[in-house]
Amino acid sequence: MKRNRSFRSYLEMFFIAGVAGLVFSCSSGGGSGGSEGEPEETVSALTASITSPAYKTVQTGAAVTFMGSVSGGVKPYSYYWDFDGAAEPSTLQNPGEVIFSENRIHTVTFTVHDSAKHMARDSMSITVTAGQQDDQNITASILSPSDDISVEIGKSCDFKAAVAGGTGPFTFNWNFAGAARPVTAEGDTPPEQTITFNKLGSYQVTFSALDSRDNAADAAINVTVADYVDTPPVAQFISPENDTVISSGDSLEFQIKMLGGNAPFTFDLSFPDGVARSYHLENAAEPPCPSVTFNRTGTHEVILTATDSDGETGSASVIVRVQ
Repeated sequence: MKRNRSFRSYLEMFFIAGVAGLVFSCSSGGGSGGSEGEPEETVSALTASITSPAYKTVQTGAAVTFMGSVSGGVKPYSYYWDFDGAAEPSTLQNPGEVIFSENRIHTVTFTVHDSAKHMARDSMSITVTAGQQDDQNITASILSPSDDISVEIGKSCDFKAAVAGGTGPFTFNWNFAGAARPVTAEGDTPPEQTITFNKLGSYQVTFSALDSRDNAADAAINVTVADYVDTPPVAQFISPENDTVISSGDSLEFQIKMLGGNAPFTFDLSFPDGVARSYHLENAAEPPCPSVTFNRTGTHEVILTATDSDGETGSASVIVRVQ
């Protein structure tokens, strides 16, 4: 009898331990998953949009710059542009210029797939019309920067454009490929823009103009934003203008702008002897901008020299004629 009770006690203990282990295993297994009680990471919906061109009517033979924007979804993306027979399809996000040589309405489609097999699409219609007389042709150009450039992250860049031909008033559009919001304006003079680039990457900046007769033109440059860009300093006199004529005893406000270079700078603003004292600044971020009274007649050259932290130099000069 003692042996039977001992054997039964052993079985009861084994059964209780097994149940406890089972309960422990279940509860600990649920906790180790880490998903219960924790918010799941959400992925925003995939969207695609055609950001350039801003106009929808062009003349026969016109080159149109196409650019696309994508957000959300799961990277990496794949791209597909269909130009409705105007050009071969493209698998680039920004395929660049397409020439439309057939007078009809073209439906251009931009399709994006992400790595999770989601799809987004945008489309636009381009109406191609017969070209008008030569005196109605319109051209657009970007004056500043005059060519592709590299910009250090966090630095600003001035954008200026010009339009020739066409019939005003015009509709102008700047597109900065996501570096800044697009800018649209109407009038006879293209708007100037100063853009700060706060994200590394390459951006195709496009300027477009549409006149009152739906004639359109555009121009584009590429901006590369890097952690560090070693460029020589470039100085520009904003005022006075070169070859300014004043009377003896008049004063001039000097305003100077720096482009490029790596701060801090050493500045030397030099005036001819007897005209005004020269200025020397070290470890400076901005050039001197004094107000100077000219009491000596003659032709005077004022020179600014800037030396950056790398030892590279740049200079600019302006002529002042005192009568």
